[in-house]
Amino acid sequence: YVRGIGLLGYSFLGRGFAYCGLPPFFIGEALLGFGIIAFIAAGDVSSIRRSFLFWMVAFLIIIGSLGTINHINEYGILALRDAVIWGYAVFAVFVAAIVLRVKMIYQIIACYRRFLPWFLLWTPFAMLLYFLAYEKIPRWPVSQVPILNPKGGDIAVHLAGIMAFLVLGLHRKVLRNSTVISSLKEWSWWGLWFAGCLTIFTGRAAILTVLSVSILLFLIQPLERWYKVVFLGVLVVGIFFVFNIEPSFVGDRTVSPEGVMRTFQSIFSETGHSFYDGSRFWRLEWWREILDYTVFGDYFWTGKGYGVNLADDDGFQVFAEGLLRSPHNGHLTFLARSGVPGFAAWLLLQGTFSVSLWTEYRRARRLRRDNWAVLNLWILCYWLAFMINGAFDVFLEGPQGGIWFWCVFGFGMGVLEVQRRGEWTALNPPVRGAA
Repeated sequence: YVRGIGLLGYSFLGRGFAYCGLPPFFIGEALLGFGIIAFIAAGDVSSIRRSFLFWMVAFLIIIGSLGTINHINEYGILALRDAVIWGYAVFAVFVAAIVLRVKMIYQIIACYRRFLPWFLLWTPFAMLLYFLAYEKIPRWPVSQVPILNPKGGDIAVHLAGIMAFLVLGLHRKVLRNSTVISSLKEWSWWGLWFAGCLTIFTGRAAILTVLSVSILLFLIQPLERWYKVVFLGVLVVGIFFVFNIEPSFVGDRTVSPEGVMRTFQSIFSETGHSFYDGSRFWRLEWWREILDYTVFGDYFWTGKGYGVNLADDDGFQVFAEGLLRSPHNGHLTFLARSGVPGFAAWLLLQGTFSVSLWTEYRRARRLRRDNWAVLNLWILCYWLAFMINGAFDVFLEGPQGGIWFWCVFGFGMGVLEVQRRGEWTALNPPVRGAA
């Protein structure tokens, strides 16, 4: 429950919640401590060790440890700070072990269903508050970081997860809600979902995150699952065109059909607008530099390690205080810091995880276990959202993205292992009065 509250804090307050505490110990370290206690008290380590994903996670941690230990003497706490990108992987082990021991898969889905409407209601309000009243938001005493500090790409990950939850009908298939009540609620949920999207679709990462999950679902799910989304989407676009609405929240980026298309175009090519093309060019140049000194250079085997400020060392720092430490791509952070072996271990782990979910989805379909099929697909969609946003921002390197990602990953590990063992009743509603 403590960890669940922590995840709520990261999703509702964003980066601001990460600074709850006193340096160098923040809420993330407290959650890690509670995770260790829960793991010791209720974890099933013997079962999780049978999962091949566990050993792949362990291998990634070992490679990361080697790249960190060698730099602690030189960089101290900064090395440990950078190491969280692989260190948070222990959350996956904790969550998977507890899922196998306690068998709370149904309860976790039910908790997510309760989280869903509150997040949808909060998102547009929080983003507008952040954009329009930034200076009035209370700040943490030491760091002076606003308590509310959301990012569009981070929110897009959860909006993509919620979209998958609703399109797949998990609240109907698994939780068996009343059809009439659910249908009425769904219209309001989708309306709030579109309102949330309107406040974050000024960024490339947000658009591509939601779009990628949409395409995956559209290719798999029947067209009738999309009529609410299509209807509201056409309605929103029509209102923007008819009334020529072009609100601007971030610099020169506007929330309008034209603005969204220009932002989307900047993902793949130049737009002719310096506001869009400048950050795109900066990212691409930095990513080429990382490829040059790892894949084709002297840092092939070891990378530059954990602790060095990559933005300073590579010559791409944009803050006078040196606040930026990693490239806006979590995947290339592994390459830059752990070299090609660490990058390969990361890709192999993520590839195996996604293929395993897809395989179990197909197997569950063949066995006519529809609830398990949609659960596998939902986790896969959530995973994809994390992967896409992590490729455009410093997301997996921080607790608001890293802890959430590895908890979802660990839940997926547990779900896969439960299916491997054929314990299909783990997804059944709990019996009232049962211990």
